[in-house]
Amino acid sequence: MKKKFVSLSRMFRLYNFAIFLLAVLTFGVFIYLSVFISSQVITKSIEDSSRLIHARIETTLSQTASIAQYLASSDSLQKYLTCEDEYELISRSKQLRSLTEPFTRTNPDLCSIIIYRASHRVPFFSDYHFPDNAPFYSIAPYYEDQASSSQGFSIIYSRYENLPSYAVYSCPALYTASGERFGEFLGNIVIVLEPAILDDTIHLVSPKGIISSISVTDKNGDIIAATKLSDDKSQNDFFSLSTARTSPIEGTDWFVTCHSNGSWIARQYMNFFLVFFLFVLLIMIILFLYHYSLRRYFKQPVISLRNEICSLTFCKNERLPAYHTREINEIAETINSLLSEYYQASERQRQLELANYEVQISKKISDLQFLISQISPHFLLNTLSCIGGIATLYQSDEILDIVSDLSDMFRYSLYEPDMVTLRDEYRNIQKYFDIIRIRFQNSYLLETTIPEKLFDCPMPKMILQPLIENSLYHGLEPKCSGRILLSARTAENILYLTISDNGVGMSPRQTSSMQNLLSNSAKLEYSTLLEKKIGNVNICRRIKLMYGEEYGMNIESIPDEGTTVEVYFPVLAS
Repeated sequence: MKKKFVSLSRMFRLYNFAIFLLAVLTFGVFIYLSVFISSQVITKSIEDSSRLIHARIETTLSQTASIAQYLASSDSLQKYLTCEDEYELISRSKQLRSLTEPFTRTNPDLCSIIIYRASHRVPFFSDYHFPDNAPFYSIAPYYEDQASSSQGFSIIYSRYENLPSYAVYSCPALYTASGERFGEFLGNIVIVLEPAILDDTIHLVSPKGIISSISVTDKNGDIIAATKLSDDKSQNDFFSLSTARTSPIEGTDWFVTCHSNGSWIARQYMNFFLVFFLFVLLIMIILFLYHYSLRRYFKQPVISLRNEICSLTFCKNERLPAYHTREINEIAETINSLLSEYYQASERQRQLELANYEVQISKKISDLQFLISQISPHFLLNTLSCIGGIATLYQSDEILDIVSDLSDMFRYSLYEPDMVTLRDEYRNIQKYFDIIRIRFQNSYLLETTIPEKLFDCPMPKMILQPLIENSLYHGLEPKCSGRILLSARTAENILYLTISDNGVGMSPRQTSSMQNLLSNSAKLEYSTLLEKKIGNVNICRRIKLMYGEEYGMNIESIPDEGTTVEVYFPVLAS
């Protein structure tokens, strides 16, 4: 079954559509919540304000009735009303003023306290001086046989529209001091309230303008008292948001109606709408930033990474760019590491193929040279046999030894396999040094320190003889004497062969140049080796090509003290 793949671009299109639906849904929820919550809060505020206004009006009327009833039953008032002596009336008047003054001073809703005698229709006592327009009011006493409009309360209207109206409470004063006159009607107490009591109540209870106007109506719905309509009446009509809360006044047959402020309601709706709008805007901004971040730091880097990977040609030093997103950048760095390993592996493979190619070329050249020179070795061997026969005929033992050793060396170099043992190499250099001792009359010595167990270690053929020959001719021959020390050791499965001499040595510059040639011997062209004609470099190159770049040869030399050459390669099974 073919596996289905999900497109990242398609996922992001679906994600964009989901974000759009979420935004629309959020906006719809915002409209609903803003209307619902604001309606609840506004309704609660209007109800609280109406309840406070109603309570204050009811409390004011109740306090007014209590004050009037208290004064009507006081001895000071009854003695004042029953006093006939003018001089005594003055002192009684002072007592009555001291009785009423605390009420008018501490209660801002009281305008005045007026006392009528039963036989008079003009004020007999008043602690308030009416203004010049007082005669235009008809604040008359109410007798017990005259019914009040609402249990003692009434509204006194001015004769002119530009003058205020007063709310009054009338209470009869009955004699209670002695049994003889008990229950006798003495007069009336009329308490006049401030005309601005309703406006003051609005400002006191609803300073924020929640309530725009108050009206007091009777049981028939007729308006008894009302505040002026506010200037936002047109706005109320426009928004159609103004509401009215009506509640009865306890102890009366009147009703208080509180009219809410339409402009205040409109402002509250706008404030709630603005708060919710800012909240939704904040959510939109957060969603936009989230969408933008997801697009910039995820979608675009992933698509860019895909395009970069698709455009890779696996050329050397080709790398993916860095990304701002940490995880995607780690993926890019991992791919870059894999590319580096791939390039390194490719380079190593190329080097191995080049080295193998050079080995094959060297072998071909060696085989070709061997075929070309097949005639010469046989001729030399036959010639050496003739010389040996002549030396025997003339009884020349030294010439016979030289010819015999030289013949064995030729056979070893020509007919032995490429891999021999250290014992074979050691026998070959012994034959070579026998010739040298005869030639130079024992002027040079060869010393060896090779453990017996190392003689069977396999190694390439013709490694030691060229090195000892170099030590002899370049180190010892200029001094006409000297010694050569050959030693062997193993460490970590590596065989170390050391040839040391006490010859003339080399300068540091020559030593450094030689060591540089040895280190890069595997990279030199075959034609360059033929041109250089340096045996040490050829030997080092053979070792590196056979065992690897990490093996080869080191050389150290001190002028006038000698030179040390160390050859090292792994010990392999024979």
